[in-house]
Amino acid sequence: MNGHANCILAVCCPPGSEAQRTALTKALMTAAKLDETAARKTAEWLVATFDFAPAGSLQVLKNEVARLAREPRTGV
Repeated sequence: MNGHANCILAVCCPPGSEAQRTALTKALMTAAKLDETAARKTAEWLVATFDFAPAGSLQVLKNEVARLAREPRTGV
């Protein structure tokens, strides 16, 4: 997956682009051993539904969102 990671993460390829979907399709075919049709359908759904980041890299963001959600609302 190393060669496709930047494109899957939309670092070098635009988010939602054909290049991103193709890179994710190839990764799914290799890692999940999906056939091309299943991998493509899965890639299209994933790209349309989620943003991607390396595992664990968003934990600080998630912690901060949870902290803000627990704070009482004041005069906004």
